[in-house]
Amino acid sequence: DVLRQEIDDMTALLEQESEIKKLMITQLKEIAKKYGKDRLTTLIDKNTVSAPEEAEFIEDYNCKIFLTRDNYFKKISLASLRAYAEQKLKPDDVILIEQEASNKEDILFFSSHGQVYKAHLYELADCKASVLGEYLPNLLGLEPDEKIVYAVTTPDYSGMMIFAFENGKIAKVSMKGYETKTNRKKLTGAYYTKSPLAGIFFLAEDGMITMTSRGGRALTCSSELISLKSKRDTQGVQVYLSKRDKFLQSCCRLEESKLEDPMVYKVTKIPNAGQRLKGEDEAVKQLNLFE
Repeated sequence: DVLRQEIDDMTALLEQESEIKKLMITQLKEIAKKYGKDRLTTLIDKNTVSAPEEAEFIEDYNCKIFLTRDNYFKKISLASLRAYAEQKLKPDDVILIEQEASNKEDILFFSSHGQVYKAHLYELADCKASVLGEYLPNLLGLEPDEKIVYAVTTPDYSGMMIFAFENGKIAKVSMKGYETKTNRKKLTGAYYTKSPLAGIFFLAEDGMITMTSRGGRALTCSSELISLKSKRDTQGVQVYLSKRDKFLQSCCRLEESKLEDPMVYKVTKIPNAGQRLKGEDEAVKQLNLFE
């Protein structure tokens, strides 16, 4: 009779879905009370989750880049440089650019054709000081008569580029002008090309710059006198002006000048013809990187 009663009760229960649910709820509460623990995981809405960036998987380390006049490029880790620092170069080649950077930074290569080639440093292979390095015409696919005249790395495209031209004009262009949302490898119109370059360099912030002319004159001024432009191929403003000697020969940061005391030639207004080179500077031969 007891068994029959149990069978009747189970049969009645199975015929009523609401009673089944009540029983399940009661039993689950008992299990939760006896064995329950706080959740160890977190529920996240799928709309709040983003895919990891590629850069998160890239090894980051300090390195140094080298660019030579014969267009060889090296990226060498600082650890490797500590082990072997002597640079192998082709005969008569010289190092134009030497700069510390992070492997996650971008690098910009400015060419003699007024173009800039962009790359992520991590895309470029590491090498040792004991090798010549990468030959840029092959690496970047340059045209037969094209060469790289300057290179700079940047983590965030802050700062500015200075372009000095033989006609005495200087352009100060924001690095933001070279930042692109797409992964473009080549930008045309990197700088003004209707007058040959006399100097090209990067400034993290405004500072003193020095220039010399082919006629033996020099001029030092603050880059603050030159207005900042966002347009890459701006022709700039007239800085050096002389009726008899119209051509700039070089332009660089004050601290990189080969003059004995470049501040002797300081001016506070532009355009300016500068001053004749002093006796101790007359013998200085400025290296022209663009010939």
